[in-house]
Amino acid sequence: MLEKFNRFLDDEQQLIFQMAEIFVNSAEKSISINYLQKELGISRHQVLTVFDSLEFIIETGDMTNVNTMYNGQGLLTVQGLNTGYLKLILKTMAIKSVRLNILLNMYLGIYGSTTQFLTQFGISRATYYRNIRRIHHIISEYFIGKRRRNEAEIR
Repeated sequence: MLEKFNRFLDDEQQLIFQMAEIFVNSAEKSISINYLQKELGISRHQVLTVFDSLEFIIETGDMTNVNTMYNGQGLLTVQGLNTGYLKLILKTMAIKSVRLNILLNMYLGIYGSTTQFLTQFGISRATYYRNIRRIHHIISEYFIGKRRRNEAEIR
């Protein structure tokens, strides 16, 4: 379920969520930056930026049982992160996701007209339509493409 929903988050948010999933699914709570670079397909600097964003979400999300640390020697540590907190992180990011909110505006009319949406979220019309193209791509690639497969593959 979370994988399908994750695809509609903004690109930066997807990286944060993927990193959090790696920490939840790993037996080791300290993971090297090099490993995260390979898993996420991003640079060392981007790994640290994503980790900082994850730390910020954890701190502002009242996840008091979760501890994060960067030892300065290439190891990132997240202790106490579980699937419950992962869902909370996803919910927090979904509320702020421009792409997901464009989807809601486009199909359900939430946030009013396009002009009202652009004003409320502070984005340009070009950004709005770029995201619509991306949403259509995600829907056609993932959801419509799955219809062409057999039932066993879908499950």
